[in-house]
Amino acid sequence: MPRPRLLARLSEALDARVAVVHAPAGYGKSSLLAQWHDRLRAQAVPVAWLSLDEHDTDPFQFLNYLIEACKSAGFAAGVDLVNSPHGFSASGPAAASSALLTALGRSEGPHAIVIDDYHRAECPEVGALLDYLQQALPPNLHLVISARQFPRSLSVADLRAHDELLELDQSDLRFDPEEIAAFVGQAAGEAVSAEAAGALYERTEGWPIALQAVRRWLEEGVPLAQTLEQFSGRTSDLVDYFVEQVFDGLSGADQTLLLSTSILERVNGDVATALCGSNDCWRQLEHLEQRDLFVHSLDRERAWYRYHRLFSEFLQERLRRSGGPPVSELHARAARWFQSHGHSTEAVQHALACGDAQLLAEVLEALGGWHYALLGHVGAFERALAVIPREALERHPRLALAEIYLDVRLGEHAQARRKLDRLSGLHGATKDSGLAAEFHIMDCLLDRYAGREVTESQLAELERLTDPLPVDNHVMRAVSCNLQCAMHARLGRAEEAFAVGERAIGHFREMRSVYGETFIYFHQGQARLVQGRLRDAEALYREGFDLAVEHFGDESDLAAIGRALLAEVAYEKHQAHEAARLLERALPHIEQFDSWPEVYEAAYFTGARVAAARGDGDALAAIARRVSATTRSRALPDLGELMAARLVAVSAAAGLPCPVAEPALAEADLDVPDLRLRQARVAALAQVRLAEDQPLAAETLLAPETERAYGQRHLRAFVALSIQRAIALWQLGRPADARGVLEKALAAALFELLKRPFIDAGTALLPVLRDLTRRSEGRRRNGLRDTFLAELVLEIGRRDEVAETEGPLSRREREVLGHLMQGRSNREIAEVVPLSVNTVKFHLKNLFDKLGVSNRQEAVTVAIRRGLI
Repeated sequence: MPRPRLLARLSEALDARVAVVHAPAGYGKSSLLAQWHDRLRAQAVPVAWLSLDEHDTDPFQFLNYLIEACKSAGFAAGVDLVNSPHGFSASGPAAASSALLTALGRSEGPHAIVIDDYHRAECPEVGALLDYLQQALPPNLHLVISARQFPRSLSVADLRAHDELLELDQSDLRFDPEEIAAFVGQAAGEAVSAEAAGALYERTEGWPIALQAVRRWLEEGVPLAQTLEQFSGRTSDLVDYFVEQVFDGLSGADQTLLLSTSILERVNGDVATALCGSNDCWRQLEHLEQRDLFVHSLDRERAWYRYHRLFSEFLQERLRRSGGPPVSELHARAARWFQSHGHSTEAVQHALACGDAQLLAEVLEALGGWHYALLGHVGAFERALAVIPREALERHPRLALAEIYLDVRLGEHAQARRKLDRLSGLHGATKDSGLAAEFHIMDCLLDRYAGREVTESQLAELERLTDPLPVDNHVMRAVSCNLQCAMHARLGRAEEAFAVGERAIGHFREMRSVYGETFIYFHQGQARLVQGRLRDAEALYREGFDLAVEHFGDESDLAAIGRALLAEVAYEKHQAHEAARLLERALPHIEQFDSWPEVYEAAYFTGARVAAARGDGDALAAIARRVSATTRSRALPDLGELMAARLVAVSAAAGLPCPVAEPALAEADLDVPDLRLRQARVAALAQVRLAEDQPLAAETLLAPETERAYGQRHLRAFVALSIQRAIALWQLGRPADARGVLEKALAAALFELLKRPFIDAGTALLPVLRDLTRRSEGRRRNGLRDTFLAELVLEIGRRDEVAETEGPLSRREREVLGHLMQGRSNREIAEVVPLSVNTVKFHLKNLFDKLGVSNRQEAVTVAIRRGLI
């Protein structure tokens, strides 16, 4: 196959004194040089070609073959062959080759000499002759050498210093995905997708001989999908090639090293010694790489090496059949070596692969058990826990804590609690203060995921047990500070949350745990949102979200959590469309995977408010169903109670059917320590009382809670509660009090542009806002406040503009009325619009009330008479 990319590189050989093309067998070196040879001949550039084999190690013979090649190419005419090997050795390379060099010096224009398969004849004598020739060649003559490894005899320092060496190795010669698609597509009889070409590149690493084997499979009728699935270094095509071209030519010691270490993803001399017993492994690996035998260094210092993927698969299959050490024993040795040298990931991988449950438990316990899971290695623990028996788990308490942690993440809170209680009973008398602290940290973590109330005593105990932990126990200190940050945020203590959050970030950075650091930004953002500081909250959420996308991907759990939290801020900033867009991606993900109650609340509350703002009762009911499903599947009853109150308040304010049972709320306890639940219940009951035209009852509920929220600097809740209270006071005929309450709320919301709570209050708030606007006229102007007030009045007016411009009926009510005129039933209307039957009934009730009628026929008659349709 033509390789224009490489031919373009080789054209640079005419600007260099020497070009070396070196790579393992099967990389198409000779084929590439043959293409280049033909291209030069077509351009009338003389090219001499000399192919070598194992019989050409005599320098006398090598020189004569070279002279013959140059004479055949037409640029060494008149040069006699060296007749006597004895004369050659006596005179040395300079005298023996002087005639050739003299003839070459008479040539004009660019000339090239290609020496192919140099590795077959490389020896000190031939190497000395070749090195002399390359140094003495005239400037217009260029030497091109192909070999399986870089020629050791060439003096390259001067060449490199003067930029006169062109080097192409296997990284250049491998096929790229585009070339693979073209090469394989010819045999497949169809276009090869970029995805399939990428998969072939990953599997073959662009090795041409392997791709030739793939092409042969396709020509024999094997489908491409099946080829991708089955092709490996164990297939007979490649096994024969590896045996003949590579493996059989190695020493017994090199074969043993390669077989014993083939189970490793990376290898160095020390771990190779642990697996095969040789003390010369460092030198062997370096020598194998120099010979381009599918061994590649991973760094400039050659501290680690890896094997070509297909070669590694070949070696593993040969190891399995060799009768040497059992593969499981090699994995066990590797696990112990990697553990003792601090390479935890590989230690766990090999412990899993060896099939020894006891060794696996020991390795994981030594890594800190659940400490390792907290660093993000959840998948490894899931595989490990499937093979470690219960009794082994309970002998290793930190490993057992990892199992409990996984249960917590999956929402299995009751099961996690039972396991933690049992584990505490077995190890509760431990003298290990660190383990006792870890039990309490797990207890707090379980409570946070279960959404339980935060208590002062629990927080104080967590701080007390954390203080004695070693300062370098960054994992436990980070988790403890993370929990304290979340608990302070839950209690609305933003400054405390910030301070302990910064300590947590310090520990997470010491651990290089971006995963843990991301959580802190989310907790700190939630604390700022409680304060009503939208811009700070958004900046923190954005910091966490960007880290999540960069390090874990756009579809990760953390990215979904970030979207849910950013949606809440977007809605508060009066960006309902953006909030809906974020939730569309976030909600399905957090419902299926990992999150915690505050995130679910943020997502569901925002979703409910978006639905209410659109007047979409069906969407609001859908949110209620999702809340119910999540609270059941994840055993989060507290979340269910909180969201029930939120949904009552939202639906009542929007005049939509309530998607949850209201009667239970009237009997709910308002004197609960959980501030969010108390505030939500007060807001919901007050909204119901306002809808029932009971402003005094609403004011009685709201007054103490509003003052409490202000005193605790929970300004977001304060603004929302104050708006309700201002409406109640206005309806009670106390306009001065209403203005005073609303002024205080405006002052809290103004600089953060917290608009949405005012807009969601709707036309009920307009009289107070307009009264404030009128009273501002003629006074000293407060430009920012007055502009904010004007914008609120305008936005609330826009929200109701359909009713104001088209009459007393909303767009949806007009739509339902139109179907009534056609004689359709409620069910038929629901199918056409589409809405649920209950929502159709709700719109009909509003329609009848507005028109002052009691049945469908009267509604149609009155609407026609008034010109509404």
